[in-house]
Amino acid sequence: MPIQFGTDGWRAKMDEDFNVDNVALCANAVAQFILKHHGSDSPILVGYDTRLNSLAFAQVVAKVFSQSNLSSLVSSEPVPTPALAYNILSKGAVGGVVITASHNPPDWNGFKYKPEYGGSASPEIIAQIEANISEVQSKPLNWDQGTGKLDSNYISYFDPKADYYAHLETIVDLNAIKRSGINIAVDNMYGAGRNYLPSFLSESVGNIISIRSQIDPSFPGLIQPEPISENLVPLSEAVIENGLDVGVAYDGDADRLGIVDENGDYIDSLKIFSLLALYMLEIRNLRGALIKSITSSDMLFRLGKLYSSTVYETPVGFKYIGPKMLETNALIGGEESGGYGFQNHIPERDGILSSLYFLSLMNAKQMYPSQLVDYLESIVGPHYYGRKDIKIHSNAVSKVKEWINPQKPIANIGSLQVIASDFIDGRRLRFQSGWVTVRLSGTEPLIRIYAESPDTDNIDSILNKTVASLNI
Repeated sequence: MPIQFGTDGWRAKMDEDFNVDNVALCANAVAQFILKHHGSDSPILVGYDTRLNSLAFAQVVAKVFSQSNLSSLVSSEPVPTPALAYNILSKGAVGGVVITASHNPPDWNGFKYKPEYGGSASPEIIAQIEANISEVQSKPLNWDQGTGKLDSNYISYFDPKADYYAHLETIVDLNAIKRSGINIAVDNMYGAGRNYLPSFLSESVGNIISIRSQIDPSFPGLIQPEPISENLVPLSEAVIENGLDVGVAYDGDADRLGIVDENGDYIDSLKIFSLLALYMLEIRNLRGALIKSITSSDMLFRLGKLYSSTVYETPVGFKYIGPKMLETNALIGGEESGGYGFQNHIPERDGILSSLYFLSLMNAKQMYPSQLVDYLESIVGPHYYGRKDIKIHSNAVSKVKEWINPQKPIANIGSLQVIASDFIDGRRLRFQSGWVTVRLSGTEPLIRIYAESPDTDNIDSILNKTVASLNI
């Protein structure tokens, strides 16, 4: 199968396409891109998550770079993607590679490339790297496949936490959170974000407990390390059993955030995105662009209007959101998956910083998470969200592509009359009672169906009627 970079990097199963040769091929393609655009004077960073053999694959990447006379700084431990991305800026690197499959199942791994600006590679950069893959594929690469400790004039190691922590201290009042007395449960999902929040908030007045913080590449109890409702039962139980105020969860590389409230109830990502935007607009009294993917909430439009801030929509993925954030100097950018990026940081998702801003909002408003949701709804009105993921088979893909085709008129979905539609990413249909979007996932073999409505009883109806309309 040809190597293609999706919504964020290239991902594949480790017993199939994700192997040493293909990782070396990707590394070689990135090396040629860097040499062409940046030369060999500055280092490139290499990081990895807690998945099986991620360190070994990272070593392969560093060795391939050394063959092109590129200096690599390799993370001394598993690193959250946002921490590596910030280190690109702080160390003046020409970019970075992270070996991670983020939220994918345990038997997957991935190759993410972050350019010199510390965000997801833009579609233009991805196109060049994919072209390089095709070009270098026919040229044999002579390199040492050994996976022992690296010892080279071109390779050294770095602590990924120090610069990242020092920067967060400049944009978050960590001492205020420590003094707040907020009691927190942290679910690390066995991923690279383990120990980051507890160490950043050490000596807090409130109680901080961590769950699933050990390294276990099998991700026991999880189909995949994604901070969504069905995966957060242990976090909810930890909050309830210990009488805590909030639970926060990160995905496998800690670029996504999930939240459960003081009652152990999951708060969907559309509300979290809107609350983080509200924090910037109301608490920090900042004004600026808000960047949302099309599967994010219409609440952002309401907030933009109330606080005189322009809202821009993009296709799904930070390879679209990040460049728009840079172009507009946006306050915040985000997407339905639970990934949010912020001004004065990196144009990239950061689950750890997102959790610190959410805790800051709790402290500033002196509210529990459920009260924050009530407060948000008092401003923008009620909004409810739902999503269906359907595994792909070839017949389903063709039917979805036909359904998405702009040439196919859709006047109604069951009894729901369509009043508007667009094709920014997949197909979005708007009704009087909400909207639905259908698109093919860029990271997994899935069809995703998203819906939002002011009436909670409408969500399942919209989703089910859309599935029936797709006839898959």
